[in-house]
Amino acid sequence: MTLLKRLVTLSMIFTLLVSCSMFEKPIAERDPKDLPDVMAFQDEFTRGFMTSAEEVEDGYYLFESKTGGYTMWYPEDARMDDMYYQNNKQHFEAIQFGGSHDRSTDAQYYVRAIYNNLSDVNEHQTYLDLLSVTSGYKGDYERSLHGDKTLYFAVNKYVTKSKNTTYYSFLALLVQDKSNQALQYDYTIICKNSIECSFDLNEVEQQIKSLIKSVEFID
Repeated sequence: MTLLKRLVTLSMIFTLLVSCSMFEKPIAERDPKDLPDVMAFQDEFTRGFMTSAEEVEDGYYLFESKTGGYTMWYPEDARMDDMYYQNNKQHFEAIQFGGSHDRSTDAQYYVRAIYNNLSDVNEHQTYLDLLSVTSGYKGDYERSLHGDKTLYFAVNKYVTKSKNTTYYSFLALLVQDKSNQALQYDYTIICKNSIECSFDLNEVEQQIKSLIKSVEFID
């Protein structure tokens, strides 16, 4: 094959690939049978937030906010709660999702996240106060820098009066320093006996921090 024929062949292949990508349906419009057989894609409401059928990490897919303000890793087994969902165009969004098997502990879990692009990020203490009130936390937050983002993090433990159930809440506030974007993040694990609660708390904390750090704000 001559050099000219090779170039023509490569050009045709490239054109075909581009054409296919242009006509590929968005995830929300595709037949669930053609998507991964996991809750993130088989639940209709949840599927609307997924951007790709390719994993970004083992067991996680890329979620994109309906505000267009951020993306993050989303667990494959989690279902989005459409009754809890709130959205105010590009400025505010509240989501809740969860599943029956946290990857680190195999216990039930849920996540509540609130995106805000309304207030000055310098008012982060207000966000932290709200996060503390809603979770019943009364301590301080660990502060760390990650590129152009600042992370505030804390862990709260609550045991019911009957002592039958323990809630571990991993609380975070992630703010982008160069904009007004912020995300409040509450990842709560629910364990109901000594076996379910016999996990390495530090290991779980690192896993959840990784999920929070996967958040990318979109300017």
